[in-house]
Amino acid sequence: RMRVSDCFKTLEQARTYLGGFRSNKRFSKAGIGRTEHIYYHYYAYAITVVRIVDVALILVNETFRLGNPERLCRLDFITENSRVRSEGVDELLKRLHSVTGPWAERRNLFIHRGETVGLEGEGMRRLSLFDGAIMLNIPGASDSLAYTSRLYQEEVSRICKEFDKTEKPLLDATEELLSGLLPIYKAWCKALERASKG
Repeated sequence: RMRVSDCFKTLEQARTYLGGFRSNKRFSKAGIGRTEHIYYHYYAYAITVVRIVDVALILVNETFRLGNPERLCRLDFITENSRVRSEGVDELLKRLHSVTGPWAERRNLFIHRGETVGLEGEGMRRLSLFDGAIMLNIPGASDSLAYTSRLYQEEVSRICKEFDKTEKPLLDATEELLSGLLPIYKAWCKALERASKG
């Protein structure tokens, strides 16, 4: 359960980091501008949203004491288990998976193909252009610093609205799953307690 909590903490941190870019010499030397800052934290968020399902599948495997190695804790494999289905946990997992589905596609395209789905709009293109000019010290580029900062804030605001649309359904689906697992966990605890006494 702590791993699930850690995922939500990471989502909150990604949102906080996203809104707080501060230019400095180390960032400039490493080629990190506002655009790279957004990409980094946006995809940290996307990866973490998808990770919640992976963690949930392992949690279901452990709670039901299915004995599967973690690498086999895939949605189709776990939800087909008769005990998981009999408790209705398969439907709870599928609901959680449906909430994270749009993020899974973005995450996969970013990780496996380097595509930046979700951040390909006109605002990001303009931000990248002006941010790049500033990073390259093109004459007159520093004059656009205020405009670039405004573009950055507009993009962060747009992204945070997208995060808002994700987080409530994600939290609700996760809470439902954890509530569904609680009786199974308690039953195993009682069984193990009886076995240790007997």
